[in-house]
Amino acid sequence: MSAANREAVGLDRDRVARYLRERLGADSLEVTQLRRNVGGMSRETWFVEVSGTRGTAAFTDALTFRVDHPEGSVVPVDLEREYRVFAALTPTEVPVAEALWYETDESLIGRAPFYVRRTVPGSASAGRLFAPGNEEARRRIGRHLAERMAAVHTLDWRAAGLGEFMAVPERPEDCALLELDHYERAYRAADPEPMPVVEALFSWLKRNVPTEVERVSLVWGDVGVGNFIYRDDRVVALTDWEQSHLGDPMKDWASALWRG
Repeated sequence: MSAANREAVGLDRDRVARYLRERLGADSLEVTQLRRNVGGMSRETWFVEVSGTRGTAAFTDALTFRVDHPEGSVVPVDLEREYRVFAALTPTEVPVAEALWYETDESLIGRAPFYVRRTVPGSASAGRLFAPGNEEARRRIGRHLAERMAAVHTLDWRAAGLGEFMAVPERPEDCALLELDHYERAYRAADPEPMPVVEALFSWLKRNVPTEVERVSLVWGDVGVGNFIYRDDRVVALTDWEQSHLGDPMKDWASALWRG
């Protein structure tokens, strides 16, 4: 069994089953698979597959739990904000996993807060995508990813409610300055003793922010292989929205060019 398919350490299958039986309104429910994703650093991702009954009807479901590491998240974005991004995007044309609910009661599974979304079938594997002989499939997926990114950048973010919890740039230079301020505050909270090279970097970036921005849009913020799910040469879901914000969409295209 691969590392990606090992049982999730520290999760009690029966406890998760009891919680989901109540939450999903099932008469009976069994957790048929419980595993923790070994990829990703910002938070823990747990995959839970269940089968059960409601009355005489049988059902199956595949869910994804997102929760901070016990020692806290390594990204300066709280978990509820991440959930709100998924919840706001679920009814739109931007392809994301369906957000189901946010939970704050630690007594339920022994960890909180966490949120649950529906698992999207497919693969996020970079190894499979870049395997020899997959060049044509890679080109098709790349073109489709560009279309998906265009959907992100043309989304009516006001109608989606994203401006209710994301900072809204008022001037073109705010697109960069707001993000710089966000990460500078996180840096100073993590390491209050100044590092000259980092201080110089922040200073240079502030002096050289773009002053011309075509439009403010939703920015995915973490474009790259491994951060989207593909199936049958099509991108079926964009993941990893921790760095999303309102700003200049060119940031996403620059990131795609830089990361390849």
